[in-house]
Amino acid sequence: ALELFSPAPQSHSPLSSCLNLRFSWILFAVMSDPSREGAEQSATNGINWFGLGAESVGVGEQAVNVGFGIASQATTFGFDVASFFIRGTADAMEGTAGPNPVSSILHVTESIVGAAQDITLASQSFSLAVTQAALSGAHHSLALAGSPNGELLKLIFGMEMGLALLRVDQLVRNYMEPLAAIPIVTLHRATVKWSGMQHEWQRRLPQFAAEDPTITRKLLPIGSEKALRYAAASLGSSWKAGLVNGVSYTSAVDAHRRAREAAEGGEGAMALAAAGLDSDAEVLLFENRNASLFSPGHMVLVDYDENAVYVCIRGTASTSDVLVDLVCHAVPYRMESQDLEGFAHEGMLTAAQRLGPNLAPAVKDGIERLRARQAETPQASSINKMAGVGQRPAKIIVCGHSLGAGVASLLASEWREHGLGTGMDEAVPITCFAFACPQVLSRDLAQSMDDFCYSVVLGDDAVPRLSLATACDLRESVILLSSDDQQQATDHDLVAAQARSLLPDNIQRLYPPGQLYYLRATVEGPDNHAYLLESSDIEELIISSDMLASHMPHRYLAAVSNVEEADTAGECSVHL
Repeated sequence: ALELFSPAPQSHSPLSSCLNLRFSWILFAVMSDPSREGAEQSATNGINWFGLGAESVGVGEQAVNVGFGIASQATTFGFDVASFFIRGTADAMEGTAGPNPVSSILHVTESIVGAAQDITLASQSFSLAVTQAALSGAHHSLALAGSPNGELLKLIFGMEMGLALLRVDQLVRNYMEPLAAIPIVTLHRATVKWSGMQHEWQRRLPQFAAEDPTITRKLLPIGSEKALRYAAASLGSSWKAGLVNGVSYTSAVDAHRRAREAAEGGEGAMALAAAGLDSDAEVLLFENRNASLFSPGHMVLVDYDENAVYVCIRGTASTSDVLVDLVCHAVPYRMESQDLEGFAHEGMLTAAQRLGPNLAPAVKDGIERLRARQAETPQASSINKMAGVGQRPAKIIVCGHSLGAGVASLLASEWREHGLGTGMDEAVPITCFAFACPQVLSRDLAQSMDDFCYSVVLGDDAVPRLSLATACDLRESVILLSSDDQQQATDHDLVAAQARSLLPDNIQRLYPPGQLYYLRATVEGPDNHAYLLESSDIEELIISSDMLASHMPHRYLAAVSNVEEADTAGECSVHL
């Protein structure tokens, strides 16, 4: 769709032309929708009407080409069929009885039909030329009036999504442009070579080695597996939440059965059951649809067993979520409490800042429900005192997988910096579990969250290693290995350093936040220990056959459940 509104002149395929025509019908439907009355002014605020006119005329040009093309083909087909039957009849008569007056009349008729075909096609060509000239003149006149690009996208999809689509389109074009001149075969060969060099390099690093007694093995913070299941539950009550237990027919059937059994509790309860959770929990807020761009699905619930309010952010599950992923430029971000300045992933930071005020009331309600439950069960408090255990304070646990992890970690950071804004002058501890978290913060900011945020990385999972910077590094590495003078290169560190030196100044390096726990994915299955990584260990996007498969929630669950949970999770305080 983005290609259709490109400012650059180009020839479109019949399919592209048909899609352009389809967009003109969408535009007509949007503008003629009675429900737009009253809201039309707000929906079109910021639209440049010269730009809209220019792009509408551009769509009209494509529609005219399609229409006249169809008309020309239909005309040729009709006249050819007529000529075929007239000529065939005349030839058959002459073959039987020789030339005769009737066959002569038929031949004359065929000539008239042929002449009519030529006149009709010439008239169509003339009409097409006149129409194209008129439309082209209107298009250029509007362009000279200063019409910007993308106005039709903004009107069809809304201002915010239209702008996001245009930015992503430009990002992709800029990224692919240096690769356009290199043959596909050469790019493939260079990519395979780079993958081999990466794995040789990885095998030399202790933290990625199969066995190395010098590396300190870690245990996951308590509550990791439950947090992952809650993150999966935010995918919804359908089979998606059940994917955390495995991608198979049996897993899907089991998830569906569990969800049906919990149907009386509503969509939220069904989602928890599908994800394999049976805690004493109460769902306070569950949104499984995108209300708008930069608003991924989410769930807020109270877990009375853990005395915690869980805030679960859904991973990528819609086109809108993909746009949040791809609006990936780094924007300035400041942590006042830490007196640190740096950068953050624009799309995910925007999502966190928009979700925060919407989720805060439900979190406050959850804290009050936990305290009310404790007040109603004095017996449990007495038992705790006899055992020498104080009453556990209510706490907040923010969690997510993939996109959800990135937004969850930034949401936790926002609440640490600014509080929840609910008007309660008190502090509550908060912990964040981020599974397969994308690169969302610059190094200093990411490390400042070590005391309460835990990012879990499995094997060669691409997402925790993926940002605009690492994608550019990969592109430059492949381009270097595609050149004639570098095809024999074998030094990974040298190629990587050369590639990183080519990174434009306006692209910042980002990292997953907090402590980085690495879980190995071996041939025999997941290792039974976790290993701490440094930020520099995941500065490079690793090309491997498992880079996508290892991102799946069920792979993370298998690895997390295989590692013992013993370390007490850290936390920081946020003001309600």
